[in-house]
Amino acid sequence: MTKRKPLSTVVAESLAEKIRSGQLQPGAQLPTEAELCAEYDVSRTVVREAVARLRSEGMVVPQQGRGMFVSETPMPRNFPFRTRL
Repeated sequence: MTKRKPLSTVVAESLAEKIRSGQLQPGAQLPTEAELCAEYDVSRTVVREAVARLRSEGMVVPQQGRGMFVSETPMPRNFPFRTRL
């Protein structure tokens, strides 16, 4: 029996793929919550969790009163650690 992914993960992965593939260009505004809810047939809570995940990964950035935008310079996913010699 396989475990299903949470809907927020499915939406976040789909949006991340759109960003990586160039379908959503750097600086582009994400669709509204309502549009994303309709596109993925999910609740606002699911969309908010997905967008929060992308934000925490540095893929999107908020602009006060305007919405969420694809980051111009995405942050790396892993954090390099330096070791002292």
